[in-house]
Order: sequence, then C-alpha cells, then structure tokens
Amino acid sequence: MLLILIVLSVTLVIPFADAVPKLDRERAYEKADFIFYGEVLSLDVLSESIQTQDKNSYRETNGKVIYSIKIHDFIKNSFDDQIISAHGEYLEKPHGMSYTPSLYKIGDNLVFYVHTFNENESSYDYLIDSAASHKVPSECKYDFSLDYTDKILDIHSCTWEKITTDENVCGPGTQLVDNICEPIRTTLVKVHGDEASPLPFIGLMILIFGIVGLVAFLIHRREDN
Repeated sequence: MLLILIVLSVTLVIPFADAVPKLDRERAYEKADFIFYGEVLSLDVLSESIQTQDKNSYRETNGKVIYSIKIHDFIKNSFDDQIISAHGEYLEKPHGMSYTPSLYKIGDNLVFYVHTFNENESSYDYLIDSAASHKVPSECKYDFSLDYTDKILDIHSCTWEKITTDENVCGPGTQLVDNICEPIRTTLVKVHGDEASPLPFIGLMILIFGIVGLVAFLIHRREDN
C-alpha cells in the first residue's frame, strides 16, 4: 500500500516539476502597451544573475540589463522612435520553472512585448515582458510585406493568428448587443420523459422513508415506556 502511494505521488508531481504553466499569450497581448518586431543593437548589464544551490535549497536572483533595440515593425500600437532603450531581466542558466530567458545577444531578432513605467509629461521608460517576448525561429521568417497588426505568432506552426478576446465590456450578467449593454435573457426549459433527471424522485423517496422510519421509532419507544 505504501509503495502504491509513493508511485502515485511521484506520478502526480513529475509533470509539474520541470515547467511553469503555459503562458496565456492573448492575456499577455492585452496587457502589453506596445508589441513590435525588433533587433538587439547593444546591451548593458546592470547586475549579474545569481543562482546558488546546495543539498537542501536553491536560490536565484534575476540579472538586470538594458537593451538598445532597433524597431523594424510595430504589431500593437506605435511611437515615433525607431531606436529605444528597454529594461529587461535574464538568468545565466534558464530553466523550466521560470519564464526568465538568458541574455539576448547583439543581432537577435525578437517580438518584444513592452510595458511603460516612470511616465511623465514628455517621456517614459520601457520594460520588456520577458515571459511573453520571444525570438522568431529561423523557419518562421518575418515577412515585412505582410501586416501582422493584432496578431500572435504560433511558433510551432509558424502561423500568425488574429488576436481574439472574450472580454465582456458590459460586466457580469450582461452582453453587448448593437453596441448597447443588455441583460442576458435566460429561458427555463421543462424536461419530460426519459430526459428528466431521477434525482428529485430519489430525494423524495429518501425523505419519505426517513419520515416513516422516524415515526416507527417514536411509536416503538412509546410502547416500551
């Protein structure tokens, strides 16, 4: 019995032991302020990544880096600058339990998902979403003659899929009809015949038997007294 429990425990743990959950790319797309296809021109490492391990523990700290990026094509939103500096993070030895990548190299071409921060009236800084940003495999050549606006690259099939969102702008219990938020109407359907659920009948029978049993118990107790 103990052996069976150990095997079951190992079986349940192994699938989750070496990978983070699959990234929701549509969610990442919605959260990004800008998405563009760009090339790494240079990089400035601000702090080294630290990864230490002993028999009982493992610790890691992401390294900090600033990339100079040349923008070739915008996918979501745009701005005037063609070369920007963007903050990023990296690990010296990436692994399956973290989205953090290794250092990008000069000349690397990626689809960058970028957020803005430290905003003021005239400028803001850029922060790379390391989890969502990804390299474009050589077999998935980026074709500048095509329009990739509002599309996500499926790197497994080398296809660009139109972004879709099921977000309900009207709120719970409502739906958008002709640009007007209206309550969602529901229709009660009465089920007949064989399709009817047997649960109500079973529940009623249990209740009846319970009442009969209680009455019989009370009568028997009174006779004993």
